[in-house]
Amino acid sequence: MTHVFIFCLLYLKKTKYAPGVHKEEKMKINAFINCYSMSKTLRFKLAPEYETEKNLLEKGFLDRDKLRADDYDLMKKVIDKYHKHFIDKALEGFKFDLLQDYAEAFYSQSADDDGKKLEEIKKKMCKELATCFSKQDEFKLLDKKELVEKIIPAAEFIEDEEKDIAKRFNGFTTYFTGFNENRQNLYAAELKHGTIAFRLIEENLPAFLYNCKKGVKIFEGLDEGDAETLNNELGEILSIGNVKDILSVEYYNKTFTQNGIDVYNQIIGGYTQEDGTKIKGVNEYVNLYNQTHDKKLPSLAKLKKQILSDSYSLSFLPAKFNDDSELLLSLKKFYSTVNEEIGLSVEKAIQEMRDVFSHIDDCDLHNVFIDAKFINKVSNDVFGNWGVLIDGINAEYEKLNPFNGKNLDNYEEKRKAFLNKIESYSVDALQAYSGKEEKIAGYVQKRAVELCDSVACAYGNMSDKVINAREGKVKLYQDDEKTEIIKTFLDAVQEFKKFAEMFCYDGTDGDTTFYGEFANYYGQIAEIIPLYNKCRNYLTKKPYSEDKIKINFDNSQLLDGWDANKEKDYLTVLLLKGNNYYLGILDKNHKNVLIKDVPEKGQGEPCFKKMIYKLLPGPEKMLPKVVFSAKNIGFYNPDREILRIRENGTFKTGDDFNIDDCHKLIDFYKECISKNEDWKTFGFKFKETSEYKNIGQFYNEVKEQGYKISFADIPESYVKDLVNDGKLYLFKFDNKDFSPYSKGKKNLHTMYFEGIFDPENIKEKVYALNGGGELFFRHKSLNYDKPTHPKNVPIKNKTYDFRTDNAKKETSTFEYDLIKDKRYTKDQYTLHCPVTLNFKERGIERINDLVRQSLRESDDNYVIGIDRGERNLIYISVIDGKGKIVEQFSMNNLSSGNDVSIDFHKMLETRERERDASRKNWNTIDNIKDLKQGYLSYVVKKICDLVVKYDAIVAMEDLNVGFKHGREKFERQVYQKFEKALVDKMSYIVNKNASPHSDGGLFRAYQLTNKKYNENEKQNGFIFYVRAWNTSKIDPTTGFVNMLPLKYQSKEKSKEFFDKFEDIFYDENKDMFGFTFRYDDFGINIDHKNEWTAYSNGERIITVRNSFGKWDKAKIALTPAFKKLFDDYNVDCRGDVKRQIMNVDDKDFFVRLYKLLSYTMQLRNSDDVDDYILSPVVNAEGKFFDSRNSDGSLPCDADANGAYHIAKKAMWAIGKIKEADEESFKKTSLAIDNKTWLEFVQKA
Repeated sequence: MTHVFIFCLLYLKKTKYAPGVHKEEKMKINAFINCYSMSKTLRFKLAPEYETEKNLLEKGFLDRDKLRADDYDLMKKVIDKYHKHFIDKALEGFKFDLLQDYAEAFYSQSADDDGKKLEEIKKKMCKELATCFSKQDEFKLLDKKELVEKIIPAAEFIEDEEKDIAKRFNGFTTYFTGFNENRQNLYAAELKHGTIAFRLIEENLPAFLYNCKKGVKIFEGLDEGDAETLNNELGEILSIGNVKDILSVEYYNKTFTQNGIDVYNQIIGGYTQEDGTKIKGVNEYVNLYNQTHDKKLPSLAKLKKQILSDSYSLSFLPAKFNDDSELLLSLKKFYSTVNEEIGLSVEKAIQEMRDVFSHIDDCDLHNVFIDAKFINKVSNDVFGNWGVLIDGINAEYEKLNPFNGKNLDNYEEKRKAFLNKIESYSVDALQAYSGKEEKIAGYVQKRAVELCDSVACAYGNMSDKVINAREGKVKLYQDDEKTEIIKTFLDAVQEFKKFAEMFCYDGTDGDTTFYGEFANYYGQIAEIIPLYNKCRNYLTKKPYSEDKIKINFDNSQLLDGWDANKEKDYLTVLLLKGNNYYLGILDKNHKNVLIKDVPEKGQGEPCFKKMIYKLLPGPEKMLPKVVFSAKNIGFYNPDREILRIRENGTFKTGDDFNIDDCHKLIDFYKECISKNEDWKTFGFKFKETSEYKNIGQFYNEVKEQGYKISFADIPESYVKDLVNDGKLYLFKFDNKDFSPYSKGKKNLHTMYFEGIFDPENIKEKVYALNGGGELFFRHKSLNYDKPTHPKNVPIKNKTYDFRTDNAKKETSTFEYDLIKDKRYTKDQYTLHCPVTLNFKERGIERINDLVRQSLRESDDNYVIGIDRGERNLIYISVIDGKGKIVEQFSMNNLSSGNDVSIDFHKMLETRERERDASRKNWNTIDNIKDLKQGYLSYVVKKICDLVVKYDAIVAMEDLNVGFKHGREKFERQVYQKFEKALVDKMSYIVNKNASPHSDGGLFRAYQLTNKKYNENEKQNGFIFYVRAWNTSKIDPTTGFVNMLPLKYQSKEKSKEFFDKFEDIFYDENKDMFGFTFRYDDFGINIDHKNEWTAYSNGERIITVRNSFGKWDKAKIALTPAFKKLFDDYNVDCRGDVKRQIMNVDDKDFFVRLYKLLSYTMQLRNSDDVDDYILSPVVNAEGKFFDSRNSDGSLPCDADANGAYHIAKKAMWAIGKIKEADEESFKKTSLAIDNKTWLEFVQKA
């Protein structure tokens, strides 16, 4: 890597001055061109030419591919069926050698145990399990084509119909590449969710061992008669001998297969025989015992089902509904079909669960639990106040863990962390925390009955008016009344499910009467989720379909490559004519029509140009594969010395590397290339062998020259005849950029594709065409007999309500008809075409060190700070090397070059409200994804333009460290998409307006992020990630932040708190009250500036209750408010204010004083109009910073303040890089702790 780094440093020094930038110096970004190669898939719409569509329809290609697409989901089920069989077969008779060791370690765990011994045993057990699978004969073929083509068709337990489905995928098994990889993960020797190891070792084994201990108590407590009956009924029927055998650790070895798990669970929960007779299990005997005894027995937990054999699922539910009848049948079956595993339908499960809730008073409420995430809901439902229970819980915490008065933030963090660990509360405990007379148990009983009745009523109504009603003339999704009836039923079940979910508990101490069959009932009802989603999706679906199918033309290798030698295999050619491009698919029965028998073109005859594509792929693999193959070794005739070098690997970089051996092998390969007729066509020109430092340099030279494109003329009339005769299927590239009427700049995808065929690119090889393409077909799904908007009729502009420019028009008129969703009114063919960007790369995949080096060598580094604001989706601040703002602006408004400006923030909020209402009402939901994607693209382009303009790095919030929560308008998920989009864009920045061969142009794109990014790093090329701590609520002129604990607790603690101030006084000149303090007096350690005086400066915007009891915003003038408080309690402002405060003995006084002081310390002030920073401390100029008075060199509002300080944190990081020596600057940490940050910003 060293030689690459030195080369890049030289490149840094050779970069040219860039015209039009902000400073007269070499640009850092010009050193980051052609760093590494990238793959990108380009997408183009295709239009069938001549008789292409007619011929392919007649030959049934689309029908066969449609059938294959329909069979895809069915075939996945067949594959899963085989995997389930394989799992059971492999695990039958398997035993863990370390089972007893695990049990001993498990039972001997203590609170002080670090668990290392148990973890080591689990790792070894994982390997045991993995070995069990890998030694099976079929294991190595489970992710290979043989699974579909040979193994499944030969399996006896696979039905004939399923085998027929498999046969239709002969030659097309690549459909399942991703699916097979996913299924292969099941067998991984890792304790990860979704693996068999996790299910057996991490989930079922601990539950089994707990059961062993509890089972001993159960059989000691049960009457002998019950134990004998249990043994007789279950032992004989299930063929297990003695039921008590399940209490043996060794019995776990019998519970690996699904059948073994079923037997174990039936012993615990019983089962229903074919004649309807119910055989009671252990837990039912326990329930009967507990009803008549004070001393309760524990219940046993069932084991989870084996992977791929998960509990009862809606087998009748299709992947999606295709018509009304499927939906109605599924609704009926969902409610009425009996789940054979538990002998109940959903209807019966709800009734049984109602009975459980109705008798909650008979249960031990100390062992009936409510999930912690539902505490506020229960509080509001039972007591009419969201805060009753949480206030009680907090009061109990404060009682047990009193605040020491030193660091309130730390205290609150510990409280939050402690409470977050609590997963559930018992009903008894919550009742005590409430301190109220209203009973939670009474609420539960009443609510369960209401919800159960609601479900029964809704189903009866749906049954009468929808399921059993005569079929209407319109589809269900067009019938609002019936849709609402279906929605009412599903909502009722959902509501009951959510209610029951509050009580879900997987601990071992739950009340046996309550939790005996609770999990079974809930599991049955929870199946509403997939049904609900599928019904909603069907009933709110768009009138058009996005579904597409892959087209294969009966060729499994279609578009796998373009090489001329493989044309007869791939059956794919690329043709050019003028400025148009065409994809040609050869009929499999006429493979040679564009290779042989191509007529000579006549004088002046119009022709297509056929691409002749040659590629020597992966030279490091291809050269030895061809040269040393049994078929060719005689031809290339390597001598013993070459064979020795290859066998010993002395040509490879490493401990045994020998440069002479490396050069000998390179000379041999050069000789082989000159012998190979196909390879000679590339016209390789190699440097002297002695110049290569390793074999990789030679392979790279072969790769760069082993790609060649040329063209051959094919008469147009001949091509047309081939198409009309069904020997060639021709498609024209049909996006807007290829239209003769196209205006404006072309899409980047078009520019990349056209760049492949540019004469200069054919020499330099920046862009290269790859194999692995795919062809798709989407059938038209809309018919129209009249335009949506007729020509010459004014229509309202969608963006009118959000336009902020003066040129906005409410309506527009067009001279042509407009058809909504026109693209869905006709069939569409699409090509997915992979290409390589930077085919000839410099091999620099990580640029972090080079970026740091360039920052060290630059005297004026600009930084672009990006912040998610409270008032703005994205806020941007650009600062120069001295920390002065040169640009700051919100990205709420989208502006274009034609003076159009749109308030995107307002538009997005409106669309989200409309979407939320549509989702709740099951109206057709407009797609907001494209709106967000368009916005992200705009913002990303704007930032990249700034990076190029200022030669700047980007500073943004680190999502992996204390991600901000609160009122930010850009939620985490969207911000992550934004970050990814920015990283992707900065990995290959092309300026469409630049000359193609200039820096930043099409053939010299900037690459400003690493090829691969490690999330744990704080740098990704030109992007620096910083913590957002104290970036928005901070004074940019003094660095002041409030860290005082400003929360009233008691009179005594209030006096103790205010006594720590060095002085509290009234300044007549300023007409303000001052509070002088040292942070260390409050137990807050600040290394730099410790002493401050905060003044009651100006007004603050606060949150108050209005006359309607709603939260509202109000302004408060601080100094008059302090005067009013002091007047009310006879505190003389001109006297010793602090001493007088100490003499006041009134709770209300201190509550008000705390509030006023907290308002004083409040830097950020926001309402519907204003959003500003106002500091309470005086800066070096004798002023209080007020962002409303900013001259542009400092933040102009609160969100600008956040972006500015995020940029400043990156500026600190640049300073650390500059300060470091040559040996350490690459490893300099870019993370800044809170103390260092405050010291940096306060010094600045």
